[in-house]
Amino acid sequence: MSELNNKKDKTFLLVLIYLIMAILITTFAIIFHQKNGIGIIEYFSKENSLKNYENNNKVIEETSEKEEIDFNDIKRVNLSDTFKCNNLDIKYETYEYGDEFYEITGYSYRKISINYFQISGLKDKEIENKINKLIEEKITNLLPPEEVKSDEISRIIINLWDYGNYSNLLSSYINKYIEYTDGTSKDIQYGMNINLITGEEIAFEDLFTPDASIKNIITQSAYNSICKNIKAEFFDTGTFILEDEIVDYSQVENLSCKVLKEVETNSEKNFYFTNFSIYLITSLGNIEIAMIDFYEYINIFNIARSEESLYENGDKQENIYVFGEDYSGGMIFDGKISDYIYLTVYSYEKNSALYYVEDEEKEENEKDVKRYEDNLDKMKECLINYEKSLETNKGAFYNINASYYDENGEIIFCCQRVEVEKTNFNQNIEKIQQNASRELIQAELIFNIGNYEDIETYELVLKDDKMSIREYALEF
Repeated sequence: MSELNNKKDKTFLLVLIYLIMAILITTFAIIFHQKNGIGIIEYFSKENSLKNYENNNKVIEETSEKEEIDFNDIKRVNLSDTFKCNNLDIKYETYEYGDEFYEITGYSYRKISINYFQISGLKDKEIENKINKLIEEKITNLLPPEEVKSDEISRIIINLWDYGNYSNLLSSYINKYIEYTDGTSKDIQYGMNINLITGEEIAFEDLFTPDASIKNIITQSAYNSICKNIKAEFFDTGTFILEDEIVDYSQVENLSCKVLKEVETNSEKNFYFTNFSIYLITSLGNIEIAMIDFYEYINIFNIARSEESLYENGDKQENIYVFGEDYSGGMIFDGKISDYIYLTVYSYEKNSALYYVEDEEKEENEKDVKRYEDNLDKMKECLINYEKSLETNKGAFYNINASYYDENGEIIFCCQRVEVEKTNFNQNIEKIQQNASRELIQAELIFNIGNYEDIETYELVLKDDKMSIREYALEF
């Protein structure tokens, strides 16, 4: 009997040990599966070798790192933020060589024409020389010997322009135009984007924050750009379709998918940027990414931050609102003329005088600028008196931005007025200025805080050395 009991005890003990081991193995398997994403059986199977196990863990680690983005460390852009333009000197040069040709008009040209620029003004001359050499190499690489010597090509024109010159970054747009002897031609576009601290080119992905969904941004922008371009008769031919005509948008989604596929296929993106947009160059046209639409994910102002100025003459003093234009070059006056009246006087002629090199045109522009400056005090007095006559309890923002002589010999200054609440007057003015820096219509500033209906348009009339104001009906 005792032997039977001993056998039962041993059997019970073995069963108990088996159960405990089963529970332990099951528990271990569950924990392992949850932790590593693969089961214990898969782990020990021939199909899942140690190499595969390491690869699985590598994927898991990469995913974990991506998920571990510290959102508090990401520098976000606020629409009230400002930036500075680079204090660079940019000198444009033209170089021509090759056979000389004559058009019917008698104008002569060389086979090869290159318009490009070189920079100066950086403290670090080694970086400055590096950038200038990079520019020259970019241009040289666009002129392969087989094209220069080809009898089938009659003309090659290369133009390089600086489009984005701020926040210690320099973005340039390059256009290469090839004219063939059979009368056909071809345009090729390139972008060049340089970090002025390192002298190296920046990547497309650098323009966005780590948490940005670049694919979604490109998709939305492609859709919007293609819609605009179709309305302009397919990719910006310049001939706009009338509003009452039916626009066929049936191919928008198809074209958007093609753009996205092309972008995803190319590891290196071809792009350039301005103060307010990023332009992604594709075979189907340029896709405009309006930065203000995705401002929380734009990193462009943080790429090349520096506590010390990079420039020999220090940083420029003017602060520009993010995604806005630099109008400082054409500003005659900007400030309060009374407690609740703010005035800006902007001269397109003054801004143009900075770029035109023709002496006659520059001289004419300088005369126009002097007309603003000589009559500034009269403008201020006229606007203050006009506001008093309105007997309104609101403030006002005025912008004077164009002038001309009328048939009666009067000098007319074009003026826009926007009513501003006196409560928090300065903050309200700042909002108008933010929007104003982002609105450029027909080469003139239009200061807009909402719909265009908010703007009242006036003429300041100068006759016999006296200034008066009259309302002008202008339809937008």
